[in-house]
Amino acid sequence: MYIAPFDHYAPPGALHLIWSLTGRSADDILALVSQFHQGAAVLVDPEALPALRAAAPKLRIFLRDGDSIVRLSAEGRAMDRFHLSANKLPSQMAATRGQTSGEQEAVALDIVMGETTDEAWERMEALTEAGLPAGVAASALVGTPTEVARRLEDYRMEHVRHIVLTAPPERAPYEMVRRDLVPLLTRRPTAGSPAPLPDRVETDAITWHGVAL
Repeated sequence: MYIAPFDHYAPPGALHLIWSLTGRSADDILALVSQFHQGAAVLVDPEALPALRAAAPKLRIFLRDGDSIVRLSAEGRAMDRFHLSANKLPSQMAATRGQTSGEQEAVALDIVMGETTDEAWERMEALTEAGLPAGVAASALVGTPTEVARRLEDYRMEHVRHIVLTAPPERAPYEMVRRDLVPLLTRRPTAGSPAPLPDRVETDAITWHGVAL
C-alpha cells in the first residue's frame, strides 16, 4: 500500500489503515481528507475516482472488486489485490488462511474509540442499542488507542496488515486515529526488533466483544 514516492516511513510488516467511504461522493470525501492521518488510504466507488485523482493526487485509493479490494497506483493502474473479509476475528482469519487463491488478506472492521476504556464501551453499547448488527459488534475495534493498537497487532501476527475501517464519517474517530493510534502503529523499530506498543493508559488483557478467541 505504501509504495508511491511520497510515502512516509512504513517498515516491513507494518499495518495499513484504509477508511471505507463507498457510497460517498467525491466532494464528501474531499471534505474529509484533512482529517485523515498521514499515509491514510480510502476505499471508494469508481465514480469518485476522477475527481479524487484531480483534487488529491497523493491520496491512496482502493476500489472494490467482488470479494477483493484493489490498490491503485498514482497513475490509476491496478497494483495489488487483497481478499477482503468482513467482521472476522484474528482466529477466524487464521482458520481460513490459504483459501483465497494466493491473494493477500485484508479485513473490514468497525472502530469505536474513547479516551478511556469505559468511554469507548459506553459508545459501543449505545450503538448496539441503536441497532448495530451483531456480527459487526462482535468484531469491532473498541477501546483506547493503546487497546485498539494491541488488537490490531493480533491481526498483524496473522499476516493481515490491511485494515479497512468501516465506521461512517458521522462517527469515525478520524482525529483520535491520527493523533493517538497511528503513532503507536508507525513507531520506528530499534535495531533488529519490532517497535513495542507502549504500556500507557489501560494495559489490562484485551477481550474481544461477543466472541471468544
